[in-house]
Formats: sequence, C-alpha cells, structure tokens
Amino acid sequence: MKHDPEFDVAIVGNSLSARIAAALLAKNGQRILLVGNPVREEPGWSFSSVFIENLLGALGGRSCFVAPSAFQVISPGSRVTIHSERPLANELKRELGATAGHQVETFLTGLQERGQRIDQMFWANQGLPWPGMKGRVRFRLIAIREKTAVAELNEPLHAMLTAFDGLSREFLKNLFQGLSLRHEKFLTMGEATLLWSQAVRPENLCEKEFNLLLKKRFEQFHGRAETLQSLEKLDFKGSGFIGGHISGKGHFKARSLLIGHLATTRHLFPEKGFKWPAAPEVCQYRTSNLRGQLSDLLAGQVIIGAATPLRLSICEEGDATIAAISSVERLQPQALQNILEPALPFASFLITPTGNQVQSPPPEAMARLPIPGGFPPVLPLARKVFCADSSLLFPGMGPAGGALLAWTLLNRLGAGPGRERNQASRRLSDYTG
Repeated sequence: MKHDPEFDVAIVGNSLSARIAAALLAKNGQRILLVGNPVREEPGWSFSSVFIENLLGALGGRSCFVAPSAFQVISPGSRVTIHSERPLANELKRELGATAGHQVETFLTGLQERGQRIDQMFWANQGLPWPGMKGRVRFRLIAIREKTAVAELNEPLHAMLTAFDGLSREFLKNLFQGLSLRHEKFLTMGEATLLWSQAVRPENLCEKEFNLLLKKRFEQFHGRAETLQSLEKLDFKGSGFIGGHISGKGHFKARSLLIGHLATTRHLFPEKGFKWPAAPEVCQYRTSNLRGQLSDLLAGQVIIGAATPLRLSICEEGDATIAAISSVERLQPQALQNILEPALPFASFLITPTGNQVQSPPPEAMARLPIPGGFPPVLPLARKVFCADSSLLFPGMGPAGGALLAWTLLNRLGAGPGRERNQASRRLSDYTG
C-alpha cells in the first residue's frame, strides 16, 4: 500500500526568508518541502547582520561576504556619501555644517550602538519574541539585561526627527526612507536602529553567492523542491493545515506550513480563518543604457530624496550600464525621470517597469507590526500555519530581516516529534561558535 509522503514543514513561496528557513531546517534534520518558482535576482542593498554572520557560519558560507559598497543620500541641498573609507563626520560637516553635522553624527552613533544591543537581545532570545505571555516576559527580561527599553523602540521615527530641522532633518528622513523604502511615518525607532546598524557593518552580503549557497545546502540535506504551478491545492481541516496535492505526484502531509511569499500564494488559502498583515509591495523599474553618461562622483547605490521613497542601483549588464530603480509607489516614466534628475542630470535614457507592479496598500490599511514590539511580530496565521515572508513582517530589512525571521522559525519549528524545541539552536551552535 502506497503511503503519502510526509514532511515536517511545507514552505509555499520562494522568498529569501523562506529559502533561508528551508536550508536551516533541512540542515537540522527536518523533512522539508519547498514549493516556489525560480528566484529572480534583483540588484539588492544586501547589508549584513549578526544573524547572517552566524547562519553563514552554520551553512559554511563565509565566502558570501564582500567589502561594503558606498551609497549616497541625495537631498535638496546636500549629497552625503556613506562608506567605511570616508569618515562620516567629515561628510556631515561639509554638507550640513559643523554644528548640525555633529548633532546628526551623535544621533547616528547612538543608533549604531543601540542596534548592536538589539542584535544581542534577539540572539539571546533565539530570534524574535514568540506569541504568548511567556515569550513576551522572556524578551523583556533580556531587554532589561541589555539596558534597552522596549517601549522606546516602538516610538515613531518621525517624532524623534522633529529634534532636527533644515538640511539635517531632510537628510535623516531621506536616509531612512531610502534604506527601508517606506515613509518615515510608518517606521519605528527600533526599525531605524536596525537599519542603520546593518548599513554600517564592516561587510555586505553577495546575494548571488548567498542564493547559490542556500540552494546547494537545501539539496545536500535532502530537501524536496516543487514549482508553484505544480501545487494544485493546500488542504485544511478546520483552520489547521494538514497537507496538499502536487500535480502528477499526489497528496502529501506536513506537520506545519510556512507561507514564504503571500503575494503569489494568497489564492491557495481559504477566505476565512486567516488574518493577513499588510505590507508594501515595491515597484521595480530599469533604465536604458547609461554607459558614458554617469558622473564619476556618483556612487553605485543612491537614495534620492523625494516625496516618494526612491533608490537606484547602478549595475553592468553585458555591454550596458543600467540603473535598477525601486519605489513604493507606481510612477509614470516622466515623473521618475524628474526625481532622478539630481543623480542623472545630463543623461538621456528610457525607463521601463520590471517585475510585478503592485502598489502599496493605502496607509490606513497597513498593519503596524512593531519591532521588537509589545506584541510579537511573528504571528501564527492559523493552527500550524506561520508567516515566513519577511516582506510582511520586516518590510525594508532585506536579507538581514529574512535571516532573523528564518532563525526564529528554526528555533521554534526545528524540533521533530519527541525532541526538545530548542535542540535546533544547540545543533547549529557547533558551527556558529
């Protein structure tokens, strides 16, 4: 009699956070099914973090680190270059003035120090706080030990920026809107702290090499992969997940389900019984060939100050030099060209959309998911159904947010029947030191 294949965890949707979770769980001895389409690589702002550093140690991939690249913040009246080889104090003094520059530098230094403490809090907690009183109390005790007030981290960023004016405030607003691709009114101090501490780490992540590493480790530890098109349905009993059906291969069972990318998988879930967080969808564009038209003073990654958060990455594609543009709002080509004028003042180019042009939900529809909040951001969406889509929980945090979320799920779901829940972290501790 043929039995349906059984998995510990099924993951639907191929986001970066889902692939990290899949590789870590497979390495931990779990039976993993990953259902998703091939990865479409985007020129990313791939900063590192404590969790990326440790998971690369666990997966044997420290060669994925590269030297940090310079990035610029172009605002009306200032152009600040941020790079480890250029003292930030000098940049801020030149662009903002001596007094204002020192004030901004002091603020950013404080954020960097606080960010290191938050990383240690999350590491001691084995990831994000988990739902329930026990998880909240544990996290708050760790915060007390690290001398960090959780309530202060949930304060809105824009309230803190009222202490600055003129060029200083404009620079800080554009910096954090550009790093996160979110409006400042939706950012907390905790998010800003993590964003800045990651942006000034001594290494960046080579996302192409990282993607190859995740695929190799997932296959090495016998993970099973299927395309999203082959998944005919997911099965639920009440509000609980029990399995699904793969075209041509039949039914499968799984103990837990991770939603790796909600935007491409929402149609697979029942209309009732799920409470979805809302998050922005980034619109992507690209320019035509810019070769020979760029200033030598322009960095490879640029944040451009505007009402709409916007950033671009200069990259080589064969014999062409193009700019990949990211925006949280769908914009017409002419509007984009007007915004890009300060960075590309003498260039002649065309702009075309790439990928899914899904605009952000209206501000009033966006869920507030504080980090590291009075309630945990890792929300079980239903019985045995969890979110592994960091674009929902950590919009703008990139690979660092994905690594934090994946490590959290590893430590909560990484134990099979009869094993202790935290065995996952102990097994991987041999690799991370």
